[in-house]
Amino acid sequence: VSEDDQGVVAGLNSSALGFGRMLGPLAGTGLYELRAEYPYMLSCVLLVVVMLALGVNRDLRHTLLRDPA
Repeated sequence: VSEDDQGVVAGLNSSALGFGRMLGPLAGTGLYELRAEYPYMLSCVLLVVVMLALGVNRDLRHTLLRDPA
């Protein structure tokens, strides 16, 4: 990330974390009310999707390995 974009990236990161902290419990509670296993199933599906995306997209994988921060 260039020096000019660091503030934008930090702001987006903070916004995404806050968004996840608001929606995570709401979604988890809604799924749990349907069935107790559903929040865990959703987590597994999301984890598999991310792993597949990293496995298929070499450029993304190399970028993350080269510059993890």
